[in-house]
Amino acid sequence: MKKSSALGLITLCFCLSAEAQGTVLFENYFGNPATDPAVYFADGVTRVRGPNYVAGLMAGPSAGNLTLVATTPFSTDPALAGFFLGGVQAISSVSPGSPAWIQLQFWDSTLNGTTTGATFAQAQAYSLGGIPNMWGVSSLFSVAYTGNPLATPPVNPSDFRTELNGYMLLVPEPGPAAFLGLACVVAAAVRRAPKSNGFVDGTDPRPARAPLHPAHGIR
Repeated sequence: MKKSSALGLITLCFCLSAEAQGTVLFENYFGNPATDPAVYFADGVTRVRGPNYVAGLMAGPSAGNLTLVATTPFSTDPALAGFFLGGVQAISSVSPGSPAWIQLQFWDSTLNGTTTGATFAQAQAYSLGGIPNMWGVSSLFSVAYTGNPLATPPVNPSDFRTELNGYMLLVPEPGPAAFLGLACVVAAAVRRAPKSNGFVDGTDPRPARAPLHPAHGIR
């Protein structure tokens, strides 16, 4: 019996280790809505709210190997406009405690009220019709470590409060010159769905009343 119990314990530990994955806290709200890195519409003033708008967590072991790990709607609470609370998420391709590369995606999952459950690539394509505020992305960043639930004591999931050091904007209405380039980006995104790596640094369209944070890279 003792031998059998020991074997069972070893097997359980092995299974837990095999299934363990690095974890992150998929949220942009850290307790202060005035200074935390909120997501805004293209006007730089109005904060994004759910449930139509969702955030996607793209993550992986390297900058060129990201997959969609989870999605979550933006908060519907007026006090938490601009924020999403996706909770702890495990990255299957990252070992517990290891670094990870992250990019956040934001989009209107209803395509301006015309459907439900639209993907990020579909929102990009829909924006080609000159519709603003369909999608946006954060800059690509890395976290030094991920959470390790099997460590003693357990290592808490990594959050993004240091990496998301600025507000984020959705894409304004594309100008005529941008249509061709954006079409190429969307076509590539559809072929590689759900991955998309097309983005450029945005400029700050907000009034001169001094933003709380420097502008974040946004397409």
